[in-house]
Amino acid sequence: MKVAVLFDGLSALGKTPDVLILETIEAVEAALTEAGNAVTRVPVNPDGRWVERVRRGKFDLVFNLCESIDGVGALEPAVISALELMGVPYTGASSYTTALCLRKHVVNTLLDR
Repeated sequence: MKVAVLFDGLSALGKTPDVLILETIEAVEAALTEAGNAVTRVPVNPDGRWVERVRRGKFDLVFNLCESIDGVGALEPAVISALELMGVPYTGASSYTTALCLRKHVVNTLLDR
């Protein structure tokens, strides 16, 4: 299976890399490779070139580790929305669920009902 591992490129590969993100990417990549998958790392950057990489890659699955773009967590649902629009299977919650979870006051209101 062809699997893309998506992650926040600027946070993981910038001037001061987030070591936790890098360790997570390496662990996921190792597990997927050991299971016989062909794994490609795809950093998500603000320029949007990652979208074309995913589209052209014709991946069977995207393992989504991207929780932000350049550290901006509010952009997480946008990444998932792009995957949904491309029809690419991915891991994790839908863009709607993710966007809702970022608005804790809305979730709390819904849970109080």
